[in-house]
Amino acid sequence: MASSAPSVITETHMAQVVERIYLRYIVPSAEKELFHLPVSMRDAITEKKLSDDPAVFDQAQRYVYQLLLATWPHFLRYKVLMNLTLNQQLGRIAVGLTSLLVGFSVEFSLIFLNIQPWLYRLSGIVPILFGVFCVISGLTGVDPIWVLVFNVSETTTFHFNRIQQPKVREILVARSAVVLAVCLAITILLLILFCAVPGKRL
Repeated sequence: MASSAPSVITETHMAQVVERIYLRYIVPSAEKELFHLPVSMRDAITEKKLSDDPAVFDQAQRYVYQLLLATWPHFLRYKVLMNLTLNQQLGRIAVGLTSLLVGFSVEFSLIFLNIQPWLYRLSGIVPILFGVFCVISGLTGVDPIWVLVFNVSETTTFHFNRIQQPKVREILVARSAVVLAVCLAITILLLILFCAVPGKRL
């Protein structure tokens, strides 16, 4: 009689564990429902749940594990290597190209109107710098100002979380420095080209 007590307790405990996992992850509208779990797999678990055997979740466990392996590179890219969402990236590229169009228009107007002195050509620096910054940050997914000044990362569009993991911040700071250097280099190169071109009134 004494030896049967642990077995009864173990079976009861297993039944509770199975029930808890089922109610938390499998049933519709569960607290942490696995939305990507196929309906056929969900139905199979429901049918076998009465057995109180944790093995009923083995197939779902393998499925979730494979799903995590497939999505990990995307998670790494958007949560560790970048601090902008996809919508933010696309918006910045569009705004950046528009700003570059304005800056180039100003510079070409000054060249073809042969406006003197040539220092007036520096007036296009603001839209060009802003445009280059938006395009580069949109392409790389990194906003150096948000990282270096505010220490935040965008979770959803215009919703932010502070960067708390030291390793993640280290990676983003390094990438931010590269982005800033590229932006400044491209802007300076464009201004040198525009300032070096001789004016010619059409």
